[in-house]
Amino acid sequence: MLNDKIKKIINDLYMEILFRLPDEDGLKYHGMLLESGKFTIDEIRFELLNSEESKASLYRRNNALSSFKSKYSESEIKKLIESNNYSYAGDTNSGWYHSFQFNDVFTNDARSTMNFQAFISQGIPSDLTGKTVLDIGTADGFYSFLCEQRGAKRVAAIDFVEFPGFKIAKKILDSNVEFSNMNTLSENLPKDNVSNSVYLLNALRELDEKFDIVLLYGVYYHLDNPYLALQEIASTCNDMLLLSGHIADSEDPLMYFYDEYEIHNADSGNWWTASPSCLLNMAKRVGFKNNEMLDSMNIHNHDVSMSTKNSERKVDKQATFKFLK
Repeated sequence: MLNDKIKKIINDLYMEILFRLPDEDGLKYHGMLLESGKFTIDEIRFELLNSEESKASLYRRNNALSSFKSKYSESEIKKLIESNNYSYAGDTNSGWYHSFQFNDVFTNDARSTMNFQAFISQGIPSDLTGKTVLDIGTADGFYSFLCEQRGAKRVAAIDFVEFPGFKIAKKILDSNVEFSNMNTLSENLPKDNVSNSVYLLNALRELDEKFDIVLLYGVYYHLDNPYLALQEIASTCNDMLLLSGHIADSEDPLMYFYDEYEIHNADSGNWWTASPSCLLNMAKRVGFKNNEMLDSMNIHNHDVSMSTKNSERKVDKQATFKFLK
């Protein structure tokens, strides 16, 4: 067991460099290195500064991701944040999916870090004045509220469930972002043997609206038919689709298929990992004319099974893409 002094040093280093507290593995790994004398504090700081996650913090600074402003007091914000007790598959640390900073108050132990969100959102224009935005798979709504903060005249957000974090963040921000539940939009569909891609297609058709910018962050690999979904999204999008997700480390236009729980041992809804050229070619086929991969970064997914880790289908990279009409 690590003593409290060692824990505080490691916690402080993570907050200083990565803007988050360490997970259990990180605390144990770096705490034991420090406690055993194998690493000094400066050596651990150097390792964290040169980690992939730390490099992603550059995107936060470059994109100037600032805090969200709220009319609520610090104590009121903290109370609202702590009221979120939603539970994710295999994750019981926090009710929050996205990390937020409301005024000077942070959400702690969220599933996604601020640095990672900055990496993902680097394609979102800094000025969205007069634009309409659709955020597909909004979760806690970080990117929806970011677009609203950057001046979008209307932001619509959809997901298969309304996350408590979305409701809480919307209240804290007194936001006008509109949420629609895909299940409600698809209530006229039969409930048996209907794929999630069909639910998404039906939801987009029920919205019956075109948007200047569509966000598809961390969604494509959860869809049983991503090409069909991209076709419908293309017909919904006027100007730009921004997509992020796992990618296969291959130059060939291929897509790997996964069995239930093969990628995430507590989530059966992971179907695919596509190569960058596969996603770029699919975007071209559905009507986007100018397409590019903006950036990629290494990820370390502890939920990936050993069989996947040791095969060509391992999942260890994330990328962001921009597709233009």
